[in-house]
Amino acid sequence: MDTPSEDGRTGALRLTPQGQDGTRFEAKLLQKLGYLTGGLSIADFRPTDSEAEVKTILHDQLRDHLMALESLVASDVAALNRMLSARGLLLITDR
Repeated sequence: MDTPSEDGRTGALRLTPQGQDGTRFEAKLLQKLGYLTGGLSIADFRPTDSEAEVKTILHDQLRDHLMALESLVASDVAALNRMLSARGLLLITDR
């Protein structure tokens, strides 16, 4: 199953019965990284300049998404845990 994200930029949320439909829906960040990594891992030669540039762009986008996730966890999840704790419910943890 695809990794969900709030805005759908990192994981594909729209699926057809056969899986992600790359013709109708744009490939998402994780799929792009997987495609690039797969191609580079079987190549006989060093990555081209354009492949290295794409890797840098995707790496930067991934870093931005991870920072946004960390911010969300630090603020919104903490607030949710305070509400859950006040009601005596189980808290959300990272383990």
